[in-house]
Amino acid sequence: MKPLRVPVFCLLTYAVTLLFSTPARADFSGPYSVDAWTVSGGMGYVDFSAAPAQVTLSVPSSSFYANDLNFTIVAAGTGAVNFNALMVSPGLNSIFWQQYRGGALVSWTDLGPGLGPGAQPFSFPVQAGDQFGFSLWSGSDAITPGQPLNTILTVEDFSAPIPEPGVLGLRLAGSALLLARRKTS
Repeated sequence: MKPLRVPVFCLLTYAVTLLFSTPARADFSGPYSVDAWTVSGGMGYVDFSAAPAQVTLSVPSSSFYANDLNFTIVAAGTGAVNFNALMVSPGLNSIFWQQYRGGALVSWTDLGPGLGPGAQPFSFPVQAGDQFGFSLWSGSDAITPGQPLNTILTVEDFSAPIPEPGVLGLRLAGSALLLARRKTS
């Protein structure tokens, strides 16, 4: 059996394409357009009027029943999801980041403690195919004077990984060269 000799340029091409395989999209457009997200839950709503720059999620802070809203999407690529979040909420533990892989919960992070005055930055890793998004909820209790009537989360400066078609083409070409070289050896 002959030893496999792979041209250095094939390996370098493949390595470079791996480094640049998932650039980020800078807003709620492309594979992360507002139409691609799933909205579920009861008594909440999503305001898309400022999209693609930002979206605002809201649930009533008080009613006779608990209220919730889930805003989720499937990751188009592997990398970091970055966003700035501004929250208006009367209580703790009411706004979460959620991530599922293969239907199983991977991450459930309370964003409330990280939110102060002004928008705060967040970053979470995802893999292509993960479902991720935001979850808001409020309990069924009375509003204290001075508290807002809604739990509100505004998400802006959103970016998430997307596969770059040109880079994927280079990766496939490099793989084809490696296979062709292997067959001729």
